[in-house]
Amino acid sequence: MWGGDAPEFADLDAANAILADIMARYNDIIGEIANDALAPIFWADRNGTLIAVDWAEGFLQDVKLRAEAWKPLLTSKRHGKLLLPSDL
Repeated sequence: MWGGDAPEFADLDAANAILADIMARYNDIIGEIANDALAPIFWADRNGTLIAVDWAEGFLQDVKLRAEAWKPLLTSKRHGKLLLPSDL
C-alpha cells in the first residue's frame, strides 16, 4: 500500500487519522462498485480542465503489481484495446 516501507507517523493519532481516511475511501469505492457507479478521481486545474495523468500513472503502477492477473485482459483481442489510448 505504501509503495515501499511504511511511513513513520508523528504519533498514534496521526496514524489513525491517515488510516481512517484510507478506509473511508476504500468504503466509498466498495459502495460505488455495489451501485455500478465506480469512476476515477481526476485533478482539475483552475480552469476546470481535467488532469488524468496522475490517475493514469497510478493505474499503471497498480497493474504492474499484479501483471499476471491483468494478462488475460491485456492480451484479449476484444477487450485489450480498452486499456490503450483511443488515438492508437
